[in-house]
Amino acid sequence: MGSELFDTLDISTTPHRPHQLALQLSKAYKKAVLLFCDDEEAAGGHVLFVDGELSSREIIDGRGYNPLRRTLRQEQQIEELDPSDWVWPFIGDAVETGAKPIVGTGIRDDDAIEQLMADAGSLYQEDYSRPTAPPPPTAQVRPRRERLSKLFGKIRSKIGS
Repeated sequence: MGSELFDTLDISTTPHRPHQLALQLSKAYKKAVLLFCDDEEAAGGHVLFVDGELSSREIIDGRGYNPLRRTLRQEQQIEELDPSDWVWPFIGDAVETGAKPIVGTGIRDDDAIEQLMADAGSLYQEDYSRPTAPPPPTAQVRPRRERLSKLFGKIRSKIGS
């Protein structure tokens, strides 16, 4: 699910579920972090909560032609891009910066985030199988043999009458 914490600069005054959950967790356990990394879309980063307050946010959004860095108060275009790396080093740094105060270093991509979830026993295993292919469409046009047979039947009935 997308989140305004990741996708927009403006954060609404009525927090949505992930925002509410992170706030409550940080009140109860001092810190909570939301980590985000989407390899297919070239976006990722963190949103960190401390003592029930939004403390830090760094999201790298490479989904458009003009990659952005989104923080708590500003959104700016990333100028220092290496075309061979695109936004991946920035995403890795942003994810690791958010993960570091809670789980330590080395969390830089979606595989590392998934492993954290699996280690915590909180990774929901989806039972997903691709839908079966639909049957081929049925032609609305009658086969030629059927049309010819019908035509010859009409001709025979005319001749025989």
